[in-house]
Amino acid sequence: MTKEKQLKDYEKVIEFYIKIYKDRGVSEDKLREVCYKKTEELFKQHKDNPNFNIIKDIKYDWFIKNEITRTIIDNTKHLKVDTEMVEKINKYLRTVRLLKDNNTKVNKNAISEKMNISLDELKEIEDFYKSLDK
Repeated sequence: MTKEKQLKDYEKVIEFYIKIYKDRGVSEDKLREVCYKKTEELFKQHKDNPNFNIIKDIKYDWFIKNEITRTIIDNTKHLKVDTEMVEKINKYLRTVRLLKDNNTKVNKNAISEKMNISLDELKEIEDFYKSLDK
């Protein structure tokens, strides 16, 4: 069976994986890209083996699922960082509002002290918050 024929037959399996995993925070295009990239890698590894049949190779399923899982985990880590930054910005805004309500002078030292963070962390939060306005 030729490589092209195997790929055409295996497209149905790839589409099945995409349907299963698309609701886990990764776009269908990214999942498709991961599947096809891993498929090409496997064909390159077995290029000297004329009997290699990707459809019958059980390990192939494992490799594809493993690659999809890695992609989902990487995407989740990225989302987690964004969520943490949003929480820091919300805390920053609440602290500034609280200091203004108490008629306290609002400056970086007062904010960092109230938030229990260093001035460097405060600068990072403020820089990120200012970048959102652009």
